[in-house]
Amino acid sequence: MLLSDKFIESSFLFLFRRSNVVPLKTLFGIIGHNISYTLSPAIYNYLFIYYSLPYNYNTFDIRREQFHNFFNNLNKYNLVGLNITNPYKSEIKRIFPDCQLDSVNTIRIENGNFVFYSTDGLGLIKAIRQIDKKVLYNHPKVIILGAGGVVPSIIIALKTFAKSILILNRTFVKAKILAEKYNVNSLQLVKRNMHLIKIHDIVINAISEKNFVVERNYFTHSQIVIDLKYYPQRTEFLKVAEQSGAKIQNGLPMLIHQAIEAFCFWLKIRVLDSDYQKLFDTVITMSLSS
Repeated sequence: MLLSDKFIESSFLFLFRRSNVVPLKTLFGIIGHNISYTLSPAIYNYLFIYYSLPYNYNTFDIRREQFHNFFNNLNKYNLVGLNITNPYKSEIKRIFPDCQLDSVNTIRIENGNFVFYSTDGLGLIKAIRQIDKKVLYNHPKVIILGAGGVVPSIIIALKTFAKSILILNRTFVKAKILAEKYNVNSLQLVKRNMHLIKIHDIVINAISEKNFVVERNYFTHSQIVIDLKYYPQRTEFLKVAEQSGAKIQNGLPMLIHQAIEAFCFWLKIRVLDSDYQKLFDTVITMSLSS
């Protein structure tokens, strides 16, 4: 499911304006740095409109030196729910010693207390099932490129299904620490190890670099290849994999699924399957008409 770059750039403004027909207090938001590209406000503000909820969702682009202070001053933002994105998913544990998660993308705020959660893993599982409903039950071999903030969450989710998981990361020590903690395999991301991509059923690119270079012979037509980035909507990584006949997917389906799960976590509700489909259909329609 790949959407036009024009949609990626315009959808936030379209939905955010619709959600501000009347003045609303900011109750939810996303915190990260250099995240002007994020589609999260568009997705959540659409959900609030769809369910007739008088809420608003904003972006908080915070530099690293401001990150800790942001949480010390949450009261002025009137927040009850937060998403955490790059580069801070692994930083929450350092600020809040009671947080047991290595990767956090969702926080619910209740009476001044923080409830930490990650919806990334479940979002990825649902996104994979959109490509192939059966592949996870066939115990696939999975390779993950990168060891950044989202990776612990997706390892936990995939371990339920995967026959094996291999992490390749440029900084081998970081991959090794993750591998030892979650009982998976790790190697350094160097050219001599790139051929290992080809022997895995599911390939997940979690490297933030937009133009990460790969070769066509790393992939096969029988693979599922996912790039967790959704902008640009067709990365060079996906283009090369597609040339080999692999089934490709960018990070947008995962983004939408994890957003709906976070929405449910914040509001303590359950979203019907038909509403999942409604959200996806609306996003696709917007992309085609943009």
